[in-house]
Amino acid sequence: MDRVSEEMKSFLKEKYNLDVEIIANRFNRRKLDLYPYPEWADPPKEKIDELLTVVEKHLRDFGITNGIQEVIDLVKKKVKSLGGDLRITTDVKHIEYGLTDKSDSVNFVITEIARKKGISNEDILFLGDEFGPIGGFEGSDFRMVTPIAKGATYISVGKEPNGVPEGVLYYGKGTRGFKEIIDTQLRFYNDEKINT
Repeated sequence: MDRVSEEMKSFLKEKYNLDVEIIANRFNRRKLDLYPYPEWADPPKEKIDELLTVVEKHLRDFGITNGIQEVIDLVKKKVKSLGGDLRITTDVKHIEYGLTDKSDSVNFVITEIARKKGISNEDILFLGDEFGPIGGFEGSDFRMVTPIAKGATYISVGKEPNGVPEGVLYYGKGTRGFKEIIDTQLRFYNDEKINT
């Protein structure tokens, strides 16, 4: 991953004069920050559609005519040329790649926790904020929707400018929505615990 990151950073600088930053503070994952400028250093999820416009224009201004998709394709090509097998996603600001993605996390929860504890998929709730497509890319949380988790409930608390895919419920409200759902689940759990 480090080699992919360094070579992509050099390639983008040499071919397009595009500066990107490597984010290497996550275990088994790396990110290329496509817009490493202070005004979008930590963009709120509610502005993802605006961020998409900014990043796509930025990339086109540097000659990357197909924008984020072109960078994803370049990363895939680089990974393949180095004999690697990485999972690649985007949140529109970053190209993220690693040994695993969110589908692996869900599969672990189902097979290693739920099955072993006798918890059915119908009793499992997954929350996210980027299930729906944005700019032609699947939402970064969409990979949580896996066949092995069929029957689980998926709820998005994100902005979802293009809506959510089939099988995902929309709640919205961002972090406030997340807290409301978790608080409700805890009340249900505590009420059930008291009544048994």
